[in-house]
Amino acid sequence: MALKKSSKRFVLSDETRNLYGFVTKTEGIDLKAFQDNPVMLYNHDYNKLIGQWIDCRIEGRKLTASPAFDEEDTLAMQTYNKVEQGILKGASIGISPTKFDDKKSEMSACVLLEASLTPVPNNRNALAVYNTKGDKLNASEINQYLLSVELDTETFIKKTKSMNEKIIVALMALCAQVGQPINLTAETSEDEVEQAIKKAAEKVAELLSAKASLTAQIQTLEAEKTLQTENEIDQILANAVNQKVLSAGDVAAWRAFGMVNLDAMKTSLANLKPVQVITMPNNQTHNGNTDVAHWGYDEYALNAPTELEQMQVTNPQKFQALLSAKQQKARQVYSMEG
Repeated sequence: MALKKSSKRFVLSDETRNLYGFVTKTEGIDLKAFQDNPVMLYNHDYNKLIGQWIDCRIEGRKLTASPAFDEEDTLAMQTYNKVEQGILKGASIGISPTKFDDKKSEMSACVLLEASLTPVPNNRNALAVYNTKGDKLNASEINQYLLSVELDTETFIKKTKSMNEKIIVALMALCAQVGQPINLTAETSEDEVEQAIKKAAEKVAELLSAKASLTAQIQTLEAEKTLQTENEIDQILANAVNQKVLSAGDVAAWRAFGMVNLDAMKTSLANLKPVQVITMPNNQTHNGNTDVAHWGYDEYALNAPTELEQMQVTNPQKFQALLSAKQQKARQVYSMEG
């Protein structure tokens, strides 16, 4: 992924009181996980990963960083242009609380999960709060969740250890499913867990890549098969027209029939007989019927194909009646000969 660095630098957080009523202490923001994976989202949407943050650092009470945009992503480059033009100026952090002081309305400790560019000004209602499962909370859930955060260090450690044990079990099950078995215990170090997660992620990425490749191959084969079918149908219908089994005006309907069920089309055509053409004394060719008012579909197709084609627009009811009568006759012939 090629990154295009912006000339701008953003304040991601600065201890301004947000619209949820609390302050996020800059010194309490844990940057370790974020520095390993400094994702830049658009408006806290994980489906809109537009680049990475670089040179992320704490400057007094401010957390600042510079954005670098994915040059291969359309939304990323659109956002880059808005940033460079000064149209888009807002940034916001997504955090998972670990310690909250309700009396001071102060987030004293949290983990930085992501940082976003957003059209909503920084430290207002653009702040994103995630629970321990990584789910983003809505406005009505945030206050209740903050009050549930453990303030007692010993209790928090016990809770975290229990959570880690569950994560390890889930991780081992995931790795087994993707064919990347690992051996972890409750005593496994964070670094070992991190490495195991990276290996599992690499395996998942490998599987997704293989899936994408197979999907592309299937699509190519299906396109080739469709083209082959279309060519076969066109050849069959061209032969049918040459043999006077069909008229040129019949081809479109029979082609659509063949694309739905090629075998059925072949069977139906095999049971059709060539149209018997009779040359009339006045040198006009008719299908045994000199009264235009009583012409059927075949008579029009042989003697007035242009009029038949125009009839689809000028008199669609008559055209459909003629076509239905022809199809009914074909079915009767097929039934008698079968």
